[in-house]
Amino acid sequence: MNKIKAILALILFAAAAICVWTQENPDSFFQVTYVTLNDVNYVIITGYTGYRMPTQLYIPPRLHDLQVTAIGNEAFRDKLLLTVSIPGSVILIGDMAFALNRLTTVTIPDSVRTIGVAAFAGNQLTSVVISNRAATIREGAFASNQLTSVTIPDSVTSIGQAAFTGNPLISITIGADVELNTKGANVTIEGAENASFDCGFDDAYNNGGRQAGTYTRDADSNVWTRQFRNEDGSKLEYIPDQMPVPA
Repeated sequence: MNKIKAILALILFAAAAICVWTQENPDSFFQVTYVTLNDVNYVIITGYTGYRMPTQLYIPPRLHDLQVTAIGNEAFRDKLLLTVSIPGSVILIGDMAFALNRLTTVTIPDSVRTIGVAAFAGNQLTSVVISNRAATIREGAFASNQLTSVTIPDSVTSIGQAAFTGNPLISITIGADVELNTKGANVTIEGAENASFDCGFDDAYNNGGRQAGTYTRDADSNVWTRQFRNEDGSKLEYIPDQMPVPA
C-alpha cells in the first residue's frame, strides 16, 4: 500500500511540476523568433516546445530577458487549450494563433493593436474582452464561437470579413465610423458571408450612418435596433420614426 501511495505522490508531483515550470522557467518551453526594432531586441512566440502542452497556458511577458511583443501565426493552434493568459507586452496576435481550441473566455490586454486572421476562430468563447487600444480586428478573428454579446472598443477602426460570423450575437456595442467587412489582398475565407457579422448587422450599422451605440437584435425578426441613452447613462427606448423616449 505504501508503495502505491508513493507512486501516486510521484505522479501528482510530476503533474504539478509541469504547470509550475511553464510559469517559473518558461525560456525552454517556448519556441521564439528574435526581432529588432529601433535597435531594441524583442521576441515573437511561434510555438510551444515543452514536454507536455498545458491546457491552462500562461504566457510570460519576457523570454530570454527580452520582451514578448507578438504571438506568431498558428503558435497555439489546435492545442486543446482551456484558458490562456496573454501578457500586457503583446502588441500583435497573429493569424490563427489560438484557433481551434476550447477557450470559453479570453481577455485581450490593452497593449494589443492588431488581432490577426482567425486568431480565436473555432473555440467555445462565450465572453471576450477586447483591448481598448486595438485598431484592427482581422478577417474571421472570432468566427465560429458562442458569443451572444460583444463590445468593440472605440479604438477599433476596421473589422474584417467574417470576423464575428458563426456567433449567436444579440447585442453589439460599437463605436462610430467603423469600417466593416474589410479584406486583405491575400486572405480567402471559404464559405464566409460578405459581412463582418451575421444576421444583417453590417447593413443595419452602415445604413444607419455608422453611429456609435449598443445594437440589439430581435431573435424572431433579426431586426437590429440601436439603443439610445441619456447623458447620465440611463437607457432610452427607440421607437422607429419617432424621438427616443424614456424606457
